[in-house]
Order: sequence, then C-alpha cells, then structure tokens
Amino acid sequence: MELFIAGGCSEHGRNCFLIKVGRFSFLVDAGLMKETPETPYPRLTGEQIRSAKYLFMTHCHADHTGALPFLLKHGFSGRIIASRFTYEVLHFRQANAVTVEHLGESGRMIPLERGLSFMWGRTGHCQGSVWFLIQFQGKRLLFTGDYTEHSQVYKVDKIRDMDADLAVIDCAYGRNAAGGEYNLEAFRNVITELKAEKRPMLFPVPAHGRGFDVIRELINQEIPVYADEVLIRELLFTKDRGNWLKKRFIRKLREQSVRRLEEFPEPLSFVRYEKYGPDVCRSERLLPEELMPGKMIGGADPDRKPGKGAVGILVRDSQLSKPWNRASALEIYGEGGITVLTGKQLPSSYAKTLLESGMAVFTRLSVHQNADELMMLREKNNFRIIVPYHCGESLSFDKKNIEVMHPGEILRF
Repeated sequence: MELFIAGGCSEHGRNCFLIKVGRFSFLVDAGLMKETPETPYPRLTGEQIRSAKYLFMTHCHADHTGALPFLLKHGFSGRIIASRFTYEVLHFRQANAVTVEHLGESGRMIPLERGLSFMWGRTGHCQGSVWFLIQFQGKRLLFTGDYTEHSQVYKVDKIRDMDADLAVIDCAYGRNAAGGEYNLEAFRNVITELKAEKRPMLFPVPAHGRGFDVIRELINQEIPVYADEVLIRELLFTKDRGNWLKKRFIRKLREQSVRRLEEFPEPLSFVRYEKYGPDVCRSERLLPEELMPGKMIGGADPDRKPGKGAVGILVRDSQLSKPWNRASALEIYGEGGITVLTGKQLPSSYAKTLLESGMAVFTRLSVHQNADELMMLREKNNFRIIVPYHCGESLSFDKKNIEVMHPGEILRF
C-alpha cells in the first residue's frame, strides 16, 4: 500500500492525498493553494484522477475542496463522501455524492464495499468538519482533517485509544506557535484590555470557522456584537447546527443576540455596503492609495479620537481583500478602535499591511494543532506511522515513526 502526497505536506494548503493498492485507489481532500496561483492544484496526473474510486472530503474550506472542479474536469467519476454542511456550502449536487450522515452515525465503522469501510467524527474546526478512519485491505488509515480540541464553540469527537497503520495528522502551527489553551487565554486578555479602554474592535474572520469563537468570547464579556449577513445566517439558520455547535454556545446566543452590520449606528464603509451595495461603499475620507495592500500607512493620528465604547464587529474577509472593509478598518481606527487579527495573514494582504503599520493587533485563536499537540495525540493513540500535514514550516521530529514528507513523495507502508 502507498500514500502519494499530492499536496499539503510541508506546505500550508493544497491538501490532497492518494492511497493506492494495485489498481484500486481513493483520494482524501482536494484543495487549492491560494498562495501560489500559478500552480494551485494538487500534483495529480489525469490517470491518477480518473482511476480514483472515492474522494473523502474532510470539510468545506478551499484548501481542502477548492480543486474539486479540477478533478471533475480531468475525469474523476468516483463517489464523493462529505458532511451535509460541506455540500451545502459548496452548493454541490452530483449523483455520486453522499453525506456521511446518510451513510451512518459517527463513531462506528460503515461498510462501503468489500475490503473498504470507514468511521467519521467531528474535528472541532468548523461546522461540517470531520476526521476519517478508513479501513482498507486490512489496514487502518486515519486522516484527522483540520483538528483542534480547544474550540469553545464546535463539538469534537476526540481521537483516543485508536489503532492505525498510518495517521495523517494536522500540524498547521508547527513549532512556532503556542498551544490552544495558551492562545485562548491570551485572546481573552486582549479583549478584556480593549474593553476596559472602550475601544471598538474589528475582527476580519474567514467563512465557516473561528468567527464563532470570537463571537462567544465577546458575548461572554458582554460586548455588543455585530456581524455580516453571511455569518449570521450560518450562525442562526444552519439546519443541523446542534450537531456541530456546543449546547452552551447555542444557549448564549439566545441570551444575547448578534446584530446585523446594517444596524451598526456609525456610517462606516461596510455598513453602507451592507445597505446599498458596492456602488456607494467608497470612503469619502480616504484616498484610494491608502487602501492598497502593501503600502505602509502613517502612524497614530494626533487627532485620533478616544474610544467611545467597546463593541465587536465581524466581517467575513480575513485578509481584508474588499475595499469597503479596508476603509472600515481605517475608519474604526480613526474612532479610537483597532483591528484584531486572529489568524494567518498572507504576505500581500491588507491585514498584513495594517499589522505592520501598527493599526492592528494579532492574537491567535487556535483552529489547528501545533507540534506539541500532535505529540499528545501520538501518546494517546497507537499509530504505526505518522505523517504531519498542513504546515509550511520546516519540521523535524526525533520520533522514528514520524515521517516529514513533501508534495510528490510516496510513502509505502
């Protein structure tokens, strides 16, 4: 049996793995690499794509599903297996696609065909995010997907006392980031300090992820919360959200409502966009060159106003790629506020520009594992071979059963 790394090992993105025995093969995930637009797709040949009989997708994020159209274009005709939420986000309808919920309950082995069965569980990363334990030709293969045990919002079926011949494990934060508990406490401290200073806070967050953890902490500290329409729809109207969100978080939502951006009292650019669309979202106070990513912005304005009151504002634009969100970040800063970044900033992004200009702060909220957490998972299970994935950092381990691999490499086991 062999594992072919089509992407995702020793790089952050393009997650895709091909398992093969003889002429039989299947894929786990099919992601895009946004940071290398010239080579965004998994390193798969047409023959490898056409011969794969199954595609297991762990969750809806583009670095795990964005290459699905690429696979279909190049002849993939196998069965696709993912959660119901993942299909809803992708707006994907195809006769050979099936949900994990339809096939069987989490935590039990589900037969697919002779010699092939699988188990699934929730990963704590986002709604619809699952890990897979696949039993294939007498061997057991674990793919954790994006995994964390530290979310205060998402349910997780912890991976414990599990036997696997191969475990492909999330290690996105490598050795250069603290663990989930430390990051959560640091995030709380930052919010507490900003609340005491009565500063408005803008949180650029991705779709389907850590934005809900941000909302929970703001609610816990009794800070008014405003969010864009897409986040609110997912938060309140996902049909089976009770399967993915923790009960105490759902109770919190009943106690303190999340308001829509268009209800925000200040006439900021994102408010005008929410109400009237892109034609009226241009800032009247900012020059276009001030909104260009990569351009350093002047330091603290001597006329900057003091904070008028703590409020949390969430926009579904983690890198501030939309001009109205960029303008809003500067407008909020001018009103004594600050942009709070909770995840990775791409090198050419406006989020990075704000941080380097001193107009944003960064405090990580963990939605992945670091190397220490990978080692903890190793100690609590019985994995014969471990392959770390999702990390662009150069990794090394002193444990003989951990294989650090790269795209295009093959592991036979």
